[in-house]
Amino acid sequence: MHRIERNSDRSIDEASTATHRVALFSLPAYGHVNPTLRTARELIERGHDVTYYLPERFAEVVEPTGATFERLDGDYDLMDHIDAEKPGTDSTDSDADERRERLVRFMSGRLDAVPSLVDRVAGDGADGVVTDPMCLWGRAVADELDVPTVSFNTSFAMREGSPLIEHLRSSDGGGPPLPSAITDVLTAFDIDDPDPSDFFVADADRSIVPLTREFQPDDESFGDDHAFVGPMVRAGGEQRDAGLPLDRLTERPSVYISLGTVVHGDDDFFETCIDAFDDGDWEVVLKAKGDAERLDAESPGNVHVRSRVPQLDVLERVDAFVTHGGMNSTMESLSLGTPSVVVPQMADQYLVAKQVETSGVGIALDREDPTAVELRDAVETVSAAAYYGAIEEFNASAGAAGGAERAADVIEKAMADG
Repeated sequence: MHRIERNSDRSIDEASTATHRVALFSLPAYGHVNPTLRTARELIERGHDVTYYLPERFAEVVEPTGATFERLDGDYDLMDHIDAEKPGTDSTDSDADERRERLVRFMSGRLDAVPSLVDRVAGDGADGVVTDPMCLWGRAVADELDVPTVSFNTSFAMREGSPLIEHLRSSDGGGPPLPSAITDVLTAFDIDDPDPSDFFVADADRSIVPLTREFQPDDESFGDDHAFVGPMVRAGGEQRDAGLPLDRLTERPSVYISLGTVVHGDDDFFETCIDAFDDGDWEVVLKAKGDAERLDAESPGNVHVRSRVPQLDVLERVDAFVTHGGMNSTMESLSLGTPSVVVPQMADQYLVAKQVETSGVGIALDREDPTAVELRDAVETVSAAAYYGAIEEFNASAGAAGGAERAADVIEKAMADG
């Protein structure tokens, strides 16, 4: 593909003010968009222009930052795509290999639209690109425009030779391997001699990692080009109409259960969760994207099933969090002082589970389908004082990491140096 000249209508005087127009690309999933929001707000408060390129559903979380929201069509809506491809009742939807194959098909379908997207961003006069490594079209735009690029990781930092890469190449680390078909997608995005691990590693001037260095398993292999800025959690209070008894979550032992927005769980998992707490001793909030009304009606009075949950509002009140181990959800729970029971489902979630346990801030269950007894025991265990002490230490380290201010510094420097 050819290089494209950027079109900017700014005068020389305007350009000399050192403000920048930043194009920001995230994989279209809340766990990838949400960690960027505070950095975008910080850049805007410093006088820079930030533009997100995302499908419509993300406008409600992006626009409050003050960023420009450029709508991508429904073909870019990852969650719609994955939901539409869910098999029927005889499915293997809980199988990680199938979920990965659906992700590969989604990426493949974005190839034809890359040239028009490059033209669109060039016309907007972007000075630089901040992109999630997993957002391949963001990487393609940065490459074609030949502008300063900052990688915004939403999980662990990775590079060639990292033990994390070896984990993802094989099933030895506890999770299924990356599908070889992803190399075809990487090749189509002009990535030379691709390895499946290249899906997680962008060619960028600098990298921002919204974790603490202590939570990164191989932190010693990363230098100053990787800024570990600590988790950056958005504000809560945005979905208080969910009809949940929030006050009761602070008055009684309570637990929140969610497998995220991509992996929703199935009836067997939900029934296990309900069975684990059917004695009424715990207040339970259970997120189930499908059939939530039926499950709620069939559950005991202490179990509240919802298709949408104000996650931050709930996490700051409950005593424990049962999670798939998505990095964003994990960082949110730790930032709000809530220990986790991690039931990993795919990819880096196995690594997150290991780090949660190693750091002493939660427990990892080594199977996707724990029994009711195993789940209840784990939740009661992480409610002990030792886990809260470890979370306080984590947050002390996170507070010293620099947060959105340091992330904005990194982006500003990359734009100025470019």
